[in-house]
Amino acid sequence: MSAIVNLAGKHFGNLVAIELNGSTSYGRAIWLCLCDCGKNTSVLGSNLRRGKTKSCGCTRMLSIARAVTKHGKIGTREYRSWASMCNRCFNPNQSGYENWGGRGITVCDRWRGEHGFEYFLADMGPRSEGTSLDRFPDDNGNYEPGNVRWANAHQQRINQRRMK
Repeated sequence: MSAIVNLAGKHFGNLVAIELNGSTSYGRAIWLCLCDCGKNTSVLGSNLRRGKTKSCGCTRMLSIARAVTKHGKIGTREYRSWASMCNRCFNPNQSGYENWGGRGITVCDRWRGEHGFEYFLADMGPRSEGTSLDRFPDDNGNYEPGNVRWANAHQQRINQRRMK
């Protein structure tokens, strides 16, 4: 069995080793580390030294998001609106699906697919504070250019479908 290397106070990517936090059944040291994001995590000392673990996992999700998107807009109000629109129309498990996709309302081909969000953003522009997507002038029509706008709550109430 080899001696435990003292890693306390050393930086490894986004992690700082704070203190020894036990060992595995094989005698491998486990270190309590503080991540730059503020979370604590326990990491094998050998993984820290070899560079295999560099964060608590917070940077992994950001890296995945960047890798799968070209626009860099995940998490923006516009992206959340676009994703919600698609879910309302295409996901039968989505709450309220029966009011959109269940009634046959869909999203135009331009706003779907690999670059759908980019085209949506180019057509709609930035979303102003206090607005959301509104199908206008035809509240029974599809989500497509010419029938969608960013509308405030008052405009939404005026344009809402009357339930029978």
